[in-house]
Amino acid sequence: MEAALVERKVRSGTQLRGPASVWLLTVGIAAGAGFIWRDGLTLGFAPGGHWLPWWGIALAFYVAEALPVHVHFRKQAHTLSVTEIGLVFGLFFGTPLGLFAGQAIGAAVAFTLHRRQRPLKLVFNLAEQSLCTGVALLVDR
Repeated sequence: MEAALVERKVRSGTQLRGPASVWLLTVGIAAGAGFIWRDGLTLGFAPGGHWLPWWGIALAFYVAEALPVHVHFRKQAHTLSVTEIGLVFGLFFGTPLGLFAGQAIGAAVAFTLHRRQRPLKLVFNLAEQSLCTGVALLVDR
């Protein structure tokens, strides 16, 4: 009978709320990123060779996350980070492992030191960026 009650709640649109739901989503995103990176790290080098070390990619991601662009338009303000710069440099001039390490370390340092994100938001943002970077690597290769 308890299973029927749970099934009825799920069908009626009951949603998880609070930090538990965010942690569940974060674990799902991180699992997807891990699945993609498991294959992505075995891909070959960038077409133009690999001359950009992981710490150079990390520096690009750090600067992009630490210095976001603030755009004010009429009565609204938007904040944009230009992480695509680090992504493009990593895709074209780095190794897959260098791209992964640079993105994870550079963004983690910027999120921690400059944005002072709480652990849940930090882990979510890193998982989301790793997933997006992994997809970009697979598409690029």
